[in-house]
Amino acid sequence: MRRSLGALVLFFLVMSLLPAEASPDHVEQEVWVDTYIEKESSINYGSKDTIIVGKELVTYYVGGTPSATVATQYRILIRPNLTGISGVVESAKLVLTIAKADPDHDTWIQVYPLTASFDESRVTWYYRDSSNRWSTEGGDYNSSMLLDEVVVGKGANPGQTVELDVTEYVKAVRQGKINNYGIILLPGPTKGWVEFYSTESSNPKGRPKLVVETSPVVGGVVRTPPPATQPPFGGWVGPVIQFWYVSVSPSEVTVLQGDSVAIDVSVETLGANPTVTLSASGVPPDCTASFSQTSGTVPFTTKLVIATSSSTPAGGYNITVQAVSSSGEARSATLTLRVVSTPSPDFRVTVRPPGGAVRPGEAISFRVAVAPDYGFSQAVTIALSNLPADCSYT
Repeated sequence: MRRSLGALVLFFLVMSLLPAEASPDHVEQEVWVDTYIEKESSINYGSKDTIIVGKELVTYYVGGTPSATVATQYRILIRPNLTGISGVVESAKLVLTIAKADPDHDTWIQVYPLTASFDESRVTWYYRDSSNRWSTEGGDYNSSMLLDEVVVGKGANPGQTVELDVTEYVKAVRQGKINNYGIILLPGPTKGWVEFYSTESSNPKGRPKLVVETSPVVGGVVRTPPPATQPPFGGWVGPVIQFWYVSVSPSEVTVLQGDSVAIDVSVETLGANPTVTLSASGVPPDCTASFSQTSGTVPFTTKLVIATSSSTPAGGYNITVQAVSSSGEARSATLTLRVVSTPSPDFRVTVRPPGGAVRPGEAISFRVAVAPDYGFSQAVTIALSNLPADCSYT
């Protein structure tokens, strides 16, 4: 009887020492960059205050009379901000706010991870940055990893929000399985379109944001992984691990000779808060690397600016970003830098619509856009060839 009573007392003592289950931590922050691309268009929309996904029939008019109807398609590119997230990711959702929606058709949206980086200020249907074409026009993405799909009803009211589940994307990035190149929103089989507010919107409440729920450190037990430079996250349960790590985003960039590029460097924590100093090695010749903040107490985020010169050799470089604590502990992350030769000045011509029909004796108009590339500044002359007989242009 005494032995049973002693076991009972020990049981209650152990139970009283166990930590209570904690509610998840909540992280909410705006995405880093967003834009959209239009099918068969060389126009960049990176500075627009809205982003659009879907399909649309665009009709062009001449003198009030329809002259041509062209089917077009829009795709949204978003790179979320994954800094400031600690612990085990339980859920992650991208929240978009509707600015305008197709009044006549539902809009089916599919979400996939991108497999190549993009430059918000340069990306088009054909190019992902100033010099690199998409491997597949319209964006390179992992078609076997469907993150989520939703349908926005026709005539959806402005101000309504759409939530996209990107949990698997955030987990995969934090596990080091994929890079944070971003996600792409594709139109599904329906004909509709929907327009959302972008990060450039003057309405801060409508800007795209990432909402993440994580499991925090609780007492003596935490759902967290074993140590690693890029920690894998999952459902492992074990003792508290005092750990910190370094990450860079994006982890792969391309820059023209003579240009510079800024990288986000995040020093994150899983319970440890040392003071660390940052450095970069493996920088190519005739190139500089500078941090906006070279040291700090974990966690913190800083900018790494890589500035090339016209004499920086073209090629690929692996730059090691290292953080060393005051006690001598070191963590690192690798940045892949591609330096490409600056192309000769050039220009490009876009015609919209790409075709049309007109009756004899009538006129039709097209919009011709001439855009410079790589510092082109010469005057150009526009001319047409292969016109039908008895046809003129101005």
